[in-house]
Amino acid sequence: MTLRVVELILKSGERHSLLVDEHGLPDWWSSLWVLEKLRPKGMASNTISTKLRAVLVLYRALPLAQDLTSRLARGEWLSLSEIDHLIEQMGLPAELIKPFNNKKGDDYSSFQKRSKVLKLENFRSKLLIQQQLEVTGRTKALRLQFIREYFWWRIESQIMRSRGQAKISHAILRDEIDKYIESKTTNIRDGTGLGEPKGLTEDQQALLLEVIQQIDPRNPWKDDRFIRVRNQLIVELFLACGPRRGGILGIKVPDIDHHTGRISMLRRPDDPEDSRTVQPGLKRGEYKIPLGDRILRLLKEYQVLRHRKVKGRHQYLIVSEGGKPLDHSSINYILRSLREIPSLANIHPHLLRHTWASNHARQRYTEGAGIEQIEMELCTLGGWSNRSKMPTYYTRQFANEQSYDSSLRLQAKAAPIRIRKQNSTDGAE
Repeated sequence: MTLRVVELILKSGERHSLLVDEHGLPDWWSSLWVLEKLRPKGMASNTISTKLRAVLVLYRALPLAQDLTSRLARGEWLSLSEIDHLIEQMGLPAELIKPFNNKKGDDYSSFQKRSKVLKLENFRSKLLIQQQLEVTGRTKALRLQFIREYFWWRIESQIMRSRGQAKISHAILRDEIDKYIESKTTNIRDGTGLGEPKGLTEDQQALLLEVIQQIDPRNPWKDDRFIRVRNQLIVELFLACGPRRGGILGIKVPDIDHHTGRISMLRRPDDPEDSRTVQPGLKRGEYKIPLGDRILRLLKEYQVLRHRKVKGRHQYLIVSEGGKPLDHSSINYILRSLREIPSLANIHPHLLRHTWASNHARQRYTEGAGIEQIEMELCTLGGWSNRSKMPTYYTRQFANEQSYDSSLRLQAKAAPIRIRKQNSTDGAE
């Protein structure tokens, strides 16, 4: 059965995501999960869509997971070999995920037997190919996190309908499976836990700001004033203020206060004025970003050009050549075009957010600000909640430096003590 996630726009402007089969019929349990658990929490439509895509890849890896009711009725759930297969497959792109097939011996014991006779050369070759095809550790971890949420709700709904010993058994089963998946995914990372956060170097930033100038011969965008001014504005906003893609695409002209030099980043769920199927939006709460004089001048230049394209049809700031609100894929294309520059081969929108946060943290640390103060500022300017751990990702290098300095001072202080003790011992002899 072929499944896909579709985005529906109701007459009211409300967005609704569904997991449907090839006939357009919605999957019962995932639809109930959305209506009963996700939407009442006020989750953004994009977040719900992402969680449904996690359920989609779950069904691809474990087709039998679409019908867990009969298993739960027998007091059963997924086998450990199925869960291990699921965890392994979540590291692959969706189109490469293989379904679990126990009839062909795709269980853990047979895997162990096959792996013992696998030639070393073939193993290395297959491992290299798999590593090249794997998604990021963050993507794998998010998929498994959302699948855990779905599993928890799925068993919880069965617990609510159970009685007596069956209720207790299902609760124990829920906890054991959740802990097992958590234990298998706790250490999934991108392998970037040490050192500075990934971002553009100072030389790369300088090159980027040169290349996006309208008259620069290396500028990869169409030789059209509107396009080059718009794209330059987008890149400079990313680099100077660090908003997410959805934040930039959601800006409306009235959100800009030229007097104070600030833009209000606002949440507008299910905005009837937004014609995009996938509506951009903020992941967290609303906040404001300050703009310097240079970006304000560029913004004013762009607004004049934008007015000729839009002609009053809507108020969204960032638009296409035809005057329609720009979408996520267009932002990706704009940044992908810059990869023609060899030194910018790995550039993407979120990398510029990392760069902004690293720049701000480093600048404030140099100015003498404390780590807690820097993290508070990142929350305020970056749109993170006060409970978010993301700001610590950017201040960790400075905390490490302080730890190293403290250790060296302690070692230097301890050295004379050890020498005096040694001298006194020698004198006593």
